[in-house]
Amino acid sequence: MKKLLKVFIAVLAIVIAFSAWSWFSAKKNLADYVVKVQPGMQLTDARAYANQMGLKYVATSRRDDAGQFRDLVTATGVMGRHVCEILHDGTVVVKVERNFHD
Repeated sequence: MKKLLKVFIAVLAIVIAFSAWSWFSAKKNLADYVVKVQPGMQLTDARAYANQMGLKYVATSRRDDAGQFRDLVTATGVMGRHVCEILHDGTVVVKVERNFHD
């Protein structure tokens, strides 16, 4: 019985450690992405960089009131709580900001 409990605690510790590492890694990747993507950058380059970093790029097809598109970039490890919002005109990045949705 004690051996089973030790195995359970070890497995639980490994799962918690992996989850924490995954969350911090995903959050860091998203923060690095926000620093790398700058206004004036081609949208195709911003998308390619997101794919290269393993981030999820969600493109929109509707323009807002200012005539710009608003795309989102997130990582699966942060469960959509941390996102990068990219405002663009269809070809060039206009503004990049990191948001926390909770």
